[in-house]
Amino acid sequence: MERIKLVKMAEITPSEYSVKVNAEKFIQMKIDNFISRHGQFQNILIANVNGVNKILDGNQIYESLKRLDKEECMCYDLGVMENKEYYSYRIFLNHNTNRLNYIEIAEMVNLVSNNENDLQYISNITGISFVDIKRYKELLQFDWEAFAKLPINESQLGLFDEF
Repeated sequence: MERIKLVKMAEITPSEYSVKVNAEKFIQMKIDNFISRHGQFQNILIANVNGVNKILDGNQIYESLKRLDKEECMCYDLGVMENKEYYSYRIFLNHNTNRLNYIEIAEMVNLVSNNENDLQYISNITGISFVDIKRYKELLQFDWEAFAKLPINESQLGLFDEF
């Protein structure tokens, strides 16, 4: 199997959990300008998950190429991956680069874990401690709406503490 190859943009699906493109307009503009002048500078990392080429890393480059109306892009294809393996890689990538918020990482953990063995699998694949993986899972059980309604005493915020 050839790993580095040209892939039609229409045959690639971006990750549903990725850096929010709108949050970094300036960076996106710079990537767009660089690609329009010099071409694609980095391969997009993809894997075939359930018959779909999904992006593991390179969503921003993919989005720039789409904005520039490119029909193909250079990809590094990791081949076929199970759903659990794909999301374990995405969890690893986002946990270690702080690209996503913790809730989105927790949603990915929840998506592929049904029991303690699944949590251990994710821990083994990612190198993230089992305790941290469990904490991500537990994060979704927290009632954020109830927490937001709690009254806050100004002294708890430390607004008037001296530096």
